[in-house]
Amino acid sequence: MAWDAFISLACTAGCTLQTLSHQLQCPRGSQTDGPNASDREGMSFDIPVLLLTWRRPDTTKQVIEALRAVSPSHLYVASDGPRSQAEARAVEATRDLISALIDWPCELRTRFIDHNQGCQLGVSSAISWFFENEEAGIILEDDCVPHPDFFTYCRALLMRYSYDTRIWCISGDN
Repeated sequence: MAWDAFISLACTAGCTLQTLSHQLQCPRGSQTDGPNASDREGMSFDIPVLLLTWRRPDTTKQVIEALRAVSPSHLYVASDGPRSQAEARAVEATRDLISALIDWPCELRTRFIDHNQGCQLGVSSAISWFFENEEAGIILEDDCVPHPDFFTYCRALLMRYSYDTRIWCISGDN
């Protein structure tokens, strides 16, 4: 299985990514303060995004609101199944949010699993599903809220390194 290029968000993207994003966009010696919200307003983000969810409706809502700011044109959502009846309610609430909150024009593909695959198989099979359909993309988890500049950072680095066989992953960690 070839995962040609992917960008993974492992934890909340913050000032470190904003600084890197600014450095990628601005020539040396530039006196600007980096990308601002008006530059992102109304943009449709063209890099596919995979959102991995499970049973966290509150944080999933925050991630979807962050995604709405960039409105990705191709959005994949994978949801692992519950381990118990008690978890089934939280999983269902999370899935209901996905249907209700993704309100921008996009190609939305969902993969909702009925039974729990667990952290290892659930995540790896969702990533495989994503890359069966896309050559490159961004992977977000439901408890990692990205800063808007994270998407600018991802686009810049993916464009810069997409044909560099030494690079397999671009990660946004803070």
